[in-house]
Amino acid sequence: MAFILLSPVALNIETVHVTKGLPLDIKHEYLEGVVPFEMALVLRALISKGYFDVSYVNMRIHSWKYRDNKPVEITESFTDYIKQNAGRMWCLLCLHH
Repeated sequence: MAFILLSPVALNIETVHVTKGLPLDIKHEYLEGVVPFEMALVLRALISKGYFDVSYVNMRIHSWKYRDNKPVEITESFTDYIKQNAGRMWCLLCLHH
């Protein structure tokens, strides 16, 4: 992940090399990596505070006009990860921006 490559501790590990590492990939690092976990944390916090519920989020998902990559519904029992592919997660981020 990105933060490991930029960490001063990681720079002291023999197998980590700053100039020979692969470039970061927003699709895999963020949209399919960090964002689904963060989205779950934010949604869980807002739901627990009573701002809305999962059915409201799903209603917003269904009511939005998409060209493609329409996010799938979020289950009532979602845990620590919102399962979407990269394109759908991008649309979900734009919907809740």
